[in-house]
Amino acid sequence: MGSLSINDHQQLIQRINHANKYYPSPHLQVQLQVCQLRTLINEPLAIHPLVVFTHPDASLNFEYNPDLITLQALSLRMNELMEEYSNCESTTNIKQLAFDLKSKHSRKHENLYNHYQLSKNQLISGVFCIWCSEKKTLMTRTHGTWQCPSCGRLDKLAHIEALKDYGYLINRLINNEEARSFLRVNSRFTVSRLLNDLKLEKIGEGKGTKYDLTKLL
Repeated sequence: MGSLSINDHQQLIQRINHANKYYPSPHLQVQLQVCQLRTLINEPLAIHPLVVFTHPDASLNFEYNPDLITLQALSLRMNELMEEYSNCESTTNIKQLAFDLKSKHSRKHENLYNHYQLSKNQLISGVFCIWCSEKKTLMTRTHGTWQCPSCGRLDKLAHIEALKDYGYLINRLINNEEARSFLRVNSRFTVSRLLNDLKLEKIGEGKGTKYDLTKLL
């Protein structure tokens, strides 16, 4: 993670191996989000922004700010804020606000593959064994299920996590050919059955059929 600092131009600087990377200030980002939230709810409400650096190896090199904290300090800071704002809003009002915000939520679908200009050789396709995740072991399709060659586990639904990865990273729509390539399964019939069993929404017909992965995401 390296060393983190904020310069006079409100840029976050990450220094690793004597090289600097620059990012927008998380403090400015969260202040903007506060403004957007106030506009959305359109009523007076105490909103206190926090920036939490979660990486355990991050070294914070900037002046002390009680609202720019590490994960370890979060609980203590939350207790301080709860005491500070104890008389601002009733629990009922907060619950209603949470319900209203949830009802207004909509998923953001972004092609991360294109956004970060990734190449195909940077993505590792296939169905990974979740029990051997540190070893990055690929499961094989055998006798109607997935089997890990390392730990021997069997999992009929292991392909769902791989399809989620595809939906998040590449596209929420996938056809049979793309699924065969990403799951590393040669059989068109097998992949068709795997996709149909998930009861996904279909778009198009025949070889042009695409399956909408949204319900998995």
